[in-house]
Amino acid sequence: MSSSLPTDVETTIGRIRQEVDKRKGVPASDAPPVIEFPSIQETGKKTLLQKAFHGVERARAKQEKAERWPRPLRGLRRDQEVINKELINSASVLTQEVEQLQKIVFSLANQQVNMLMQHQMHTRQVEGVAEQLAAIEEAISRPAERQMPAAAPSGNKAEQAQIDAFYTALEEQFRGSRALIKERVQEYRPFLQDLKKRIPDAEALDLGCGRGEWLELLKKEEIPARGVDVNARMVEQCRSLGLEAAQGDAITWLQGVPDASLGLISGFHLVEHLPFPVLLRLFRESLRALRPGGMAIFETPNPECLRVSSYTFYFDPTHRNPLPPELLSFIATHAGFSTVHIERLHLNTEENVFKGYGDYAGIFTK
Repeated sequence: MSSSLPTDVETTIGRIRQEVDKRKGVPASDAPPVIEFPSIQETGKKTLLQKAFHGVERARAKQEKAERWPRPLRGLRRDQEVINKELINSASVLTQEVEQLQKIVFSLANQQVNMLMQHQMHTRQVEGVAEQLAAIEEAISRPAERQMPAAAPSGNKAEQAQIDAFYTALEEQFRGSRALIKERVQEYRPFLQDLKKRIPDAEALDLGCGRGEWLELLKKEEIPARGVDVNARMVEQCRSLGLEAAQGDAITWLQGVPDASLGLISGFHLVEHLPFPVLLRLFRESLRALRPGGMAIFETPNPECLRVSSYTFYFDPTHRNPLPPELLSFIATHAGFSTVHIERLHLNTEENVFKGYGDYAGIFTK
């Protein structure tokens, strides 16, 4: 078969074979002429033929060296090669794992930076809210417009007396007679008994005590109590019944109470008369003045009843706005009361009107 290789390549391979045969000990008479390669020093570089020749030499030297290994060690050599390959593979896998871990670490670092930035942003927002709350508290602490229906100036006592008389008659007409209210407050007796178990020597302060129906019940339950009301006519009614009552602004009186000195603070149909900043102050001052385990009771018209929220609430011209139970509960918890209970009271039984509970009481425990 004729060769398809170029003539110069066949010649080169033939010379390489002749040189290899020569070095294996083939007699010189049978061997082709020795090929003399110019030295590297002479040319300054290896020719393609020199590179091929030296490659063959290195391969043969490695083969001879391997054959010189004792036979028992040749298997160990092969095993070592296998181990080396496995180590190389393992190292490659570990390198990949390290790269993946680096990526994870970089990702977590980025997340941490983002979280830190969000935390700083939220901190600034909280600081802004705190500043606003401080401004509100400062505004609340000012004496201007923080009283429940304020007493008339001393120079107009006659006009104030007329207002007091009108409001007393208004209560009788629209809230109910004194006998009716005395019957209604009996619903609170279980709460008073529970309070006496927690604080046997509890004292009470009734804000906006009115005609004294609640003070009478407290006296029956042997809970020392005093009341305060802006209406001088109602205060006189309380005193005529042997009840302790004073004329004045309810919130101002509450501010003068020592810390943690009372077991009970109450206000019946009081909170719906108060401006919102004063309402917040009422809860804050009540919490301060109560003993641990003490109770605050605030009864108010129930806007869940449509007849109340749309009609009867406005019979009293000093009412400001109805307070939903959820709102009053939130104000209490925000102020710091630990327990919140809503008691719906006085089911409307009239014919041809929307049914519902006319009042509710927020009962809050410190």
